[in-house]
Amino acid sequence: MHLKKITIDAQKFPTREQYPSNLDIISHTQTISLDLPVSFFVGENGSGKSTLLKAIARKCGIHIWSGMQTPRFQKSQYEDQLHHAVSVEWETEHYRIYKNLMRDRNRYINAVVAGATD
Repeated sequence: MHLKKITIDAQKFPTREQYPSNLDIISHTQTISLDLPVSFFVGENGSGKSTLLKAIARKCGIHIWSGMQTPRFQKSQYEDQLHHAVSVEWETEHYRIYKNLMRDRNRYINAVVAGATD
């Protein structure tokens, strides 16, 4: 299972004046096609690689970024909102399997949380 396409909707940016929406790669890219199950994001420091990957992960329901931030001079208040402008499309052959896994994962998490509060 892998992502087939990532779409960035610049109309959903709260502002185009601050990071990350002021980066050319974010503001001028509408679609990233992922034809193979393995892809590499390559670029200079500060070019938005980690920010975009974090937005993609959040859109997919994967929250793995806590505690992994490197110090920067100034953080943009809009950086953690990029996932609102990102949509993802899964390889259709495995999309049903993914949805079932996510459903089962959510049921398990809800059961654990319910058991912890009893």
